[in-house]
Amino acid sequence: MSVLNGLLGLQFSMLEVGVPLWVVEHTDAPRVLVAVSLIVNTVLVVLLQVRATRGTEEPTAAARIFRRGGLLIAACLLIGLAHGLPGWLAAVLLIAGVACQTLSEIFCQAAGWALSYDLAGDGNHGAYQGVFNSGLAAALMLGPVLITTVVITNGLLGWILLGALMLVGAAAMPAAVRWAQRSRPVASEVAATP
Repeated sequence: MSVLNGLLGLQFSMLEVGVPLWVVEHTDAPRVLVAVSLIVNTVLVVLLQVRATRGTEEPTAAARIFRRGGLLIAACLLIGLAHGLPGWLAAVLLIAGVACQTLSEIFCQAAGWALSYDLAGDGNHGAYQGVFNSGLAAALMLGPVLITTVVITNGLLGWILLGALMLVGAAAMPAAVRWAQRSRPVASEVAATP
């Protein structure tokens, strides 16, 4: 689950590295769109983050919300399609892509937080949090390199590959959560462990 959460964590680099480079180097959209994209992201997160946590109270439901967020990563295709279009149309696609990415971010983060706490073993929350968040840390560390070397240099194909990678991660989360729930030790086994 840490790896799957990390795959969806690539969208932070997508927004902070990929979109600015794409706007400036590969589209005719106004460069001010770089700042606008971050403003759109921030406003949507502020307005919707609390609402997105509804329904994440139970791991199976949280996994479905994570998957729903992953489906919104079609944002990659919208952003990639902005190349070669007139500036105003590129801007519309880019803003639509950033809005989809932000909704994906909100759902995946809300569900990821819930899963990281709900599936942690009693008395092991710190260890579980460390392992679970290592996937996101790896994504934050490797994301900029992946975005610049694979996505930006390969154009639309790169955006499609990034979207497919994240979509696979999101689609696999419900199965990973079911596996985690089945493989968790019962409370009596945990209590007996020194």
